[in-house]
Amino acid sequence: MAKELAVHLQFLRSMGELKTVDYKRVRETVRAIAHDYEGAGLRKHKVGSWVSFSAGMDLRVFAAETDHRTVLTHVAHHDVAYRWAENHTAVIDPDDELLAVLPGEQAIGAKPPASPSTRSDGSAGQAGPSRFAVSEARLVGFGVPRPLAEQLARRRDEDLLEVLSYLAPELQENVLSVLAEQDVHPSVTSARPSDVVVVDDEMLEFALTLPTELWRVFLHPRQRYVVDLPIDQHVLVRGGPGTGKTVAMAHRFLRLTQECRRTGVAGPVLLVLNNVTRQIVIRQLTQLGVLETDIDVRLVSELPKGRNRLLQVLGEVGPLVIDEGQDLPVTFVAALAEFLDSSRAIPPLTLSYDVNQAIFHPSEKALSKLRQDADLITLTYCYRSTKEIIDTASAILANLHTNYTGRDFQNRHHVDAVRDPATARMRTPISGPKVKVLLATEPQQLCARTTDIIQRFLDRYGGPSGLAVIVAADQPSSLVQKLRSALAKRSVDVPVITPSDAKGEEYLAGVVVDGFDHPVRHNNQVEEVTIGRYKSVSGLYVAVTRFRDRLVIVTSSVDSPIQIPN
Repeated sequence: MAKELAVHLQFLRSMGELKTVDYKRVRETVRAIAHDYEGAGLRKHKVGSWVSFSAGMDLRVFAAETDHRTVLTHVAHHDVAYRWAENHTAVIDPDDELLAVLPGEQAIGAKPPASPSTRSDGSAGQAGPSRFAVSEARLVGFGVPRPLAEQLARRRDEDLLEVLSYLAPELQENVLSVLAEQDVHPSVTSARPSDVVVVDDEMLEFALTLPTELWRVFLHPRQRYVVDLPIDQHVLVRGGPGTGKTVAMAHRFLRLTQECRRTGVAGPVLLVLNNVTRQIVIRQLTQLGVLETDIDVRLVSELPKGRNRLLQVLGEVGPLVIDEGQDLPVTFVAALAEFLDSSRAIPPLTLSYDVNQAIFHPSEKALSKLRQDADLITLTYCYRSTKEIIDTASAILANLHTNYTGRDFQNRHHVDAVRDPATARMRTPISGPKVKVLLATEPQQLCARTTDIIQRFLDRYGGPSGLAVIVAADQPSSLVQKLRSALAKRSVDVPVITPSDAKGEEYLAGVVVDGFDHPVRHNNQVEEVTIGRYKSVSGLYVAVTRFRDRLVIVTSSVDSPIQIPN
């Protein structure tokens, strides 16, 4: 009888490192593992604390196997896969639950040799400096399962922060609370780690048909909470870039479609801002299995402009699902607020937004009116970008919030309306290479550096797939054209786009070009700007958060909101 199958987040990451030609073999192997096809050439065998399955040729799939479950943890080519297995270990609790995949060769349960610097409780002793001195008992008290607490308490200080990057986000939060000596209530005390997702036959069959970049359909519990809320509730979902808002909206639309079909009422309508987004959303919903006849995706611009006619149309359709709500026209948001505030029966609304990413409209004040009639859910864990990229984006956002203000009352009002500290506090469990920031003060130097970096990325990744250049500038069209010409001279076919073009997109690696003419700032003075200027500069935040793995920023000014190393 086949065991229950689960997928660890690290398995999805390792899938992203493979070439397209390998995907089919991995999917067929996963399907065989799920259905216990021993005769499918899996060549299953033990490797340390892991089991290895052959995916054909030299591909190997590694999993942690317990009495009742197989958890897929890594896939790679032969030598790389076996090195990974040798350098990682599985933490499994007494209830046969995989708690974490940690770096290091030491087996679980094996006590380290006694030394003068280790106390009986596992905390650091007096021999040598210690930053953390984390005891097993305190970790357990903060909701960290005991087998994992034993491992963390034994780790050297210099290794501990790196080890934390391998934990599920909610466990990271608990451990970091201990390190910071914060007496706060632990966020999670007993649930299965959120980076291990059990998949049933239906979900597995669905996932195996998807392109690898869409394996993100495995939802974090917070996203599932959004999807599973009663269908007659109004829901606002706010979250920073890569926190899964769009994924949650797609699944919410699917659930609403199923419920509306079952009850015989009008199906949901998904509102988007432009035709590009409409095509992306239609493709995503199709891949989710929504029937073509059930997909109703409309442009906001196609709706009536007049208040009375707009309210009438909104009252005639089924449930409304809206993504990227921060860029809705303020008049439309005001109509929605009036719509929700009316006493008549209205279809439920699900709207996701992040005002820090607003490019077209200052919408925070208008969106805040919707909160009176809707449940507000905040997503804080980012699954797109590395910690290094998120830290860079957070620094840009902090600079924008601190060092820029509206030049007069009206502009200050609008600038405040595109700021939200709640979605600025993102966390990520993913570590990666350092973000590089380069200074290029001349236009020719800006283009030369960008093309050189893209060439190195082409060599690293073996082609242009997943690469991009995003340009934020006072006159972006001119700089975009120059960069396209420079890349074309090298026969490089990599998209060169603006932050508004990049909305909803994500890329493996690339370059963000800051081509703004930033005024010289003396003694940390605050720059007074129009709302138009502020939204243009905040495009840097949108641009940086489009990338998953590697990022280089080329800026033309030391007075950029991007922090430039000395």
